[in-house]
Amino acid sequence: MLIRSGTDFFNSLKSFLGNSKEIHIYVPYIKLAILKELIEYSGAYIKSVTVRWEITDILKGSSDLGLYPYLKGKGIPLFRNPRLHLKAFVDNNKRAFIGSANISQRALNYPETTNYNYELGVIVNDLTIADRLYFNMIETESTLITDEIYNQLESQLAKAQLAFPKEPNINFEVTC
Repeated sequence: MLIRSGTDFFNSLKSFLGNSKEIHIYVPYIKLAILKELIEYSGAYIKSVTVRWEITDILKGSSDLGLYPYLKGKGIPLFRNPRLHLKAFVDNNKRAFIGSANISQRALNYPETTNYNYELGVIVNDLTIADRLYFNMIETESTLITDEIYNQLESQLAKAQLAFPKEPNINFEVTC
């Protein structure tokens, strides 16, 4: 069964997390406020989080630099992998919630609005050994964020903000 945005995506994900043992999150773009909602309202035990975290992602507001201090305060390791594009919540390497949604208000439609993205998800209840190895490979190829790396990213972000072009707000209009 497909899990669809606009109907049951956020609640299905929250339920999956709440019924899980240890979750590894692999999502390229994460907004801190929505991640907090998922963690705190599902009661999930998060084992690790892996994000893409390119400087432009943070400058554009696709992901939040504040993830690191929040996760560090909870004892959850944060990994960075610039190749990451998949979106998966892996439970104890045995099952997974896999979909197209990042962790953001528009993707998960939380809080609910009429301006959400169309997203799909599925729950896979029987990950194979090859599946498990794939997720382990991603984590192995990722960089663990430490205070030193976080401070470097924060410093680079401050410099990049000065050079980052302001994008004009251009609307695409179709007339029929």
